[in-house]
Amino acid sequence: MRIMRWVEHGRFWLDIAWRMLRVRTVLMMILFEAIGFEAVRSAQLPPWRFFMAAAMLGLLYMSATCFNDAVDEEIDKENLAHD
Repeated sequence: MRIMRWVEHGRFWLDIAWRMLRVRTVLMMILFEAIGFEAVRSAQLPPWRFFMAAAMLGLLYMSATCFNDAVDEEIDKENLAHD
């Protein structure tokens, strides 16, 4: 019973994370990161740094969208009344 509660709790947070991630925007930001990474490739940076930076970029963007949605709740109620 306790395991099922943890699984449901995890699904809840993964659902929120997926909604706040806004995948199309993060993919565009990762594309720009890839261009920048290749531009400084002469520095012989290890490839794992690219993936770490992409993960950090996604998590920072997710936290920013959560904060923005929490702060703009009253404005969104008015502007998105028809949605």
